[in-house]
Amino acid sequence: MPEKNERFEMTGKNSFNFQLKGMPEIRLKMDEISPEDQVVLASNSDKFEFYLRAEISQSSPDKSNVQFKFEGQFNAVMQMMVKKPLKNFIEQLSVNLKKIQ
Repeated sequence: MPEKNERFEMTGKNSFNFQLKGMPEIRLKMDEISPEDQVVLASNSDKFEFYLRAEISQSSPDKSNVQFKFEGQFNAVMQMMVKKPLKNFIEQLSVNLKKIQ
């Protein structure tokens, strides 16, 4: 998780809530897991529906590449509000993913 989160709470075995500075609380749940090639997080709120897909490809026996794909549709006002914080969130996930061994 990004270091700038204001709140983080596990709400179940496969779900959690978090809030980043300047954003509303986001509720996520594990939607799909395929450890070899994909993890999909889905919004757990009907007000803010989206998917964050992590596609994993092995580049060598001890290294993998991960590409994040965001899928969601928002009205123009909501898009302006969440675009930068979501971009920062995904960038922080990428940075923190490099720390995992």
